Amino acid sequence: MDATVPVYGLYGETGAPAEHEWVHWETVPARSRLYGYEIKPHRHAALFQILHITNGSAEAWIDGAVVRVEAPVAMTVPALVAHGYRFSADIDGAVVTVFEGRLARLTQSMEAAGRRFSRGVRVVPLGSGEEGEGFAAALATVAREYRGHGGARMAIIEASLALALAWLDRAGVRAIGAEDAGGPGVPRRAAEFRDLVERHFRVERSVAF
Repeated sequence: MDATVPVYGLYGETGAPAEHEWVHWETVPARSRLYGYEIKPHRHAALFQILHITNGSAEAWIDGAVVRVEAPVAMTVPALVAHGYRFSADIDGAVVTVFEGRLARLTQSMEAAGRRFSRGVRVVPLGSGEEGEGFAAALATVAREYRGHGGARMAIIEASLALALAWLDRAGVRAIGAEDAGGPGVPRRAAEFRDLVERHFRVERSVAF
């Protein structure tokens, strides 16, 4: 089954994003509407995604398991994990995509959170508490700056994404617990291979290495 799951940059796009385009923001309906609100199972070779559902519901397909989620909720999906969605017609929210390698930089002051985000899919219900409000506010800043042209725009996006991840990790740990805060994970060998590539891609290495 894994061999039949396509690998995309962004869903439906076979080309990888340019390296300087390390972040992408769009609304959930913008892309899902083009496909009848169904995003078929796929993988991202080197992209980490945050899905924030603010209205409606979805059936999420995660490595063969089906999980139903309802707004308000957030999901994070690390690279290499097969996933897909069937959204309700009233779906609303946003998807933020960043290079997987950038995740370490965004979580450099919260290493445990970074490990939890890298380990597997996280589904975090968001209530009306400070975590949910903080996360939503930080992502709203990302959206505004992504669509804008102000000075220090990318610095504000990066700082806001780090803040969003901090709020989301706190919400996830509070709701689920630190030990269980990762769902279906990246296969260990694949994760180790990806880490080797990221550390040594500037130096030619043999297959044996």
